[in-house]
Amino acid sequence: SSAASDVYKRQDLESKFNEKFELVLKTLNGILGVPIQNVTEESGRRKIRWKNEQGINAYIFNFSSNREIRLYVYKE
Repeated sequence: SSAASDVYKRQDLESKFNEKFELVLKTLNGILGVPIQNVTEESGRRKIRWKNEQGINAYIFNFSSNREIRLYVYKE
């Protein structure tokens, strides 16, 4: 039963991570517009890139295995 509990906890954490990731994406889309790149690799890692008319660039990467999000924003 402990193994089933661990699986449930992992699935719950993954679900919460995905919800937060989607919230971050929605927020960035509202600020920067539609991404110019949105790639999901076979590993499940997503790479999304924005560039808006004001020269603001943003990259977001998710590492779902570690439940990490990395966001880089810079202006050219």
